Amino acid sequence: MLRVLLFGLAVSSCVAPVYDDRLGVSGVATSEGALAGRFGLVSSSADLAQVPLLGEQVGGGMTMVLVERSFDGSAYTQRNSICRVINYEVAGLASALSEDTARAVPVVSPRIAVDHASGAVTTDTFYEMWAVQDLTPDDAMPTDASDARFYDMDDDGKPGATMTTSGLVTGEVYFAQRKALSFEGVVRGPDELFGLLTHKKEATVIGATDELLRTQTVRAQHPDPKLSWWHELRLADDASCDDLTAAVDDGGFSLLRPF
Repeated sequence: MLRVLLFGLAVSSCVAPVYDDRLGVSGVATSEGALAGRFGLVSSSADLAQVPLLGEQVGGGMTMVLVERSFDGSAYTQRNSICRVINYEVAGLASALSEDTARAVPVVSPRIAVDHASGAVTTDTFYEMWAVQDLTPDDAMPTDASDARFYDMDDDGKPGATMTTSGLVTGEVYFAQRKALSFEGVVRGPDELFGLLTHKKEATVIGATDELLRTQTVRAQHPDPKLSWWHELRLADDASCDDLTAAVDDGGFSLLRPF
């Protein structure tokens, strides 16, 4: 009877790995705290943008983030620092952000939940605030360029955050942005996590060097969920943003979707 009871307890305490049919993979069980350390995070966020005269266009970009994660015995604490941003070209207009601008985005600390037994991982919705402050999630994004909540985020003497453009129009755009992000996916082991990204981007053009760049573009997440994804890989415990971008540049950290 004792053997039967012990066997029953063992079976009832076993948790099956979570299977995500959108990713085509199962989670991997890890010990509690196994995901502490430093990771490189690459995410792709695909948009549908309404462009005047051209209609709906596919846009978006990729973000490289240094993740610092600790474990206190019951939960993880996480800090995300943006290292580099790559924008996708839209309707013949290429746009670029300097690394100084990307790294000036304030650090965010998303709440992450990990089921170590099944390998499921999620985050609460969190916000990147680009060149706008004193804004709660319930506040509407300011649209008046003179709003006092906008500030020179990258400290270059120009309003908001600075983005350069080329191709269709060459110049600079000065903007502010609030990005709402949430992650869902699987743990693939103590050194890797990936999954799908849900995002909403609200931007205001504060100024520009050309009138054609002052257009306020409405964007929504692309309906194909697999075009918006994230991938984390473990880095050295003392890794920096420079280490992450160097790994991307030399091909050691792939920018391809991992599933």
